[in-house]
Amino acid sequence: QALVTLNDPVYQEAAKALAARMIHEGGPSTSDQISRGFELVLGRSPDTQELDRLVRLAAEAAARYRDDVQMRDELLAKWPGETPSLIDPADLAALAVVGNVLLNLDETLTRG
Repeated sequence: QALVTLNDPVYQEAAKALAARMIHEGGPSTSDQISRGFELVLGRSPDTQELDRLVRLAAEAAARYRDDVQMRDELLAKWPGETPSLIDPADLAALAVVGNVLLNLDETLTRG
């Protein structure tokens, strides 16, 4: 199940839409943006350890997408409609990675 949801186009599209909401609604810092995404998906705030891990993931992904523009552009090319112009593409792609993680957490998939 995990491999299906990680690679499913619907989940990838949802992760990118979540990333845009995280940026628009979360505030100026990556930490605030990730906290907002966490609250949107799980209905609760992340604990310190959860937030630290996701912020580290976002930083690593953003650095990778700044270095590998082709990989970033391939990810964002699948964006439905236009990529928002005021958002740094590397940050958007990095938060899409975080969004994909959030959507694939066991807590997300099994909550009833």
